[in-house]
Amino acid sequence: MILTLLLSSKSLWSQTNEQKDSLVVVSIELIKEANLKLAEGKYYKNLADKQQELIFDLEELNYAKSEKIKGLETNMYKLYDENKQYKDINSYLEHSLNKSKKANYILGSVALTTTIIAVLSIIIQ
Repeated sequence: MILTLLLSSKSLWSQTNEQKDSLVVVSIELIKEANLKLAEGKYYKNLADKQQELIFDLEELNYAKSEKIKGLETNMYKLYDENKQYKDINSYLEHSLNKSKKANYILGSVALTTTIIAVLSIIIQ
């Protein structure tokens, strides 16, 4: 078996002059078509690379926009909380103002009544 293997490998290595000088004929149309296919392949590869870059840019832009939206939502919640606090303060101040108005009305009424009684008592005497 080893002898057969050695003999077959020797015959593969020994080549004749006919095998070295053999020619292959390829038509020009086939060469042009092959060149065209190579050019198309390079064009499509460049196109695919550009599309991949565009996809990455769009993903990056989408991420940046989503981060801005998250920031805006956070700011909106902060403003809502601040507005709620100001509403509480505003309602407290409005309540205090109404109390002060009532107290001033009562004090004004008492002062006017006292002044009228004093003037009438002076006139009657």
